[in-house]
Amino acid sequence: MLKCLALIYRFRLEPKARVMDALKREELTKAAHAADAELEYQPDNRALYLTREYQEPVASEQFNEEMKRLAETSLVWANEVLDGLASQVFHPEEISR
Repeated sequence: MLKCLALIYRFRLEPKARVMDALKREELTKAAHAADAELEYQPDNRALYLTREYQEPVASEQFNEEMKRLAETSLVWANEVLDGLASQVFHPEEISR
């Protein structure tokens, strides 16, 4: 099995439960469709990733295209989705902290 990860965000501190809940809800609605990927939070490095697993080998052209989509989708999550979630989850005074 091959597991590929695209970094979305690295938290400075452990994220609050309400942030993780909001991320999971967002994943269910958007489901990282564009990259056929899943969200994964790794607490040891406080990082949020989009992940994609391969059980069988794929052609290099297909793999390259899928990794491009994974990277592009992680940027959408980093630049658009997280901003929207922050405004929903936090009060304005908490966002600047």
